[in-house]
Amino acid sequence: MLVNLIKVTGKTEEDTTEVKCSLESDISSSEGQPTQRDFKCTLSGLKEEYYSWRLNSSDNIVGIPDNETLLNPVLTAEAIERGELLEYSLSEYKVQDKIPSTFKSQAVKEENWKTEGKLIIEGKLSKEEKNELKFALPLTYPEGITLSCSLTSLQAGDSSIGCQLDRALGNDQVIIEQMTIKDGGEKFLTIRGIASKENITCSDCFLQEAEEKTNINVAFRQISKLKDNGSNRFSFFFSGLITKAYKAGVELKIKIVFIISGDKKEKDATCKLRSNVSPKWRKPNSRRFWLWNHCWIWWI
Repeated sequence: MLVNLIKVTGKTEEDTTEVKCSLESDISSSEGQPTQRDFKCTLSGLKEEYYSWRLNSSDNIVGIPDNETLLNPVLTAEAIERGELLEYSLSEYKVQDKIPSTFKSQAVKEENWKTEGKLIIEGKLSKEEKNELKFALPLTYPEGITLSCSLTSLQAGDSSIGCQLDRALGNDQVIIEQMTIKDGGEKFLTIRGIASKENITCSDCFLQEAEEKTNINVAFRQISKLKDNGSNRFSFFFSGLITKAYKAGVELKIKIVFIISGDKKEKDATCKLRSNVSPKWRKPNSRRFWLWNHCWIWWI
């Protein structure tokens, strides 16, 4: 792999230096299920004193992150000390149940591309996944496009990943390299790389969502007063600023992510307006009234 050496003065060299890494043990892994194996990397013959280095690129490694901490071994070690990252060199994190599940990509298809800007990646999930999470998936090609994705099924076997685009595709081939997705500092899913067999045309869903939000008349102010209501249910208050008259009982939805027995789940909370509200002008370009909504959610 190619690295940029960092001198003790803190200056990063512009020219790259080649580092050779050798696998330390044989690999025996079932098809589709990854396993962690360690490489020993060596760089010798240096004529100056260096503080660290930054991973630049490699023709043999995919899924290289753009996070500066993860690219620099000294910064990584400091983040591990602070408890922000796991130490994957420890044997306790090399066992199979600590290896993230794998999604073996088999096909890329467009779905509702005119109205929703949605792509579907079909494939197989190596083992059950417990976390219902949305994640960002950058395209290798075309460059500069990031997908907002989530698994449509958490069960092992046939599954798919539903994604929305942050930019329109115009009859382009889609290429995704193998990528490991993280939740905070912990890896939870490895997606195998794939290239679409046919060119894809798809709209920009985020542009559509932004245009739709120009017609929304409730703005966020505060969420508070979380209360356990029993029977797998809790409630809270949502305070919003409004620019349109509403009658009591009007409902709105808020997506939230919460934890059940260590697993993250995404649910819709339903908020109901408690009383009639009609905004009045105090002076030009200012709103006078704000409202409280009572919100509740079933968490199982």
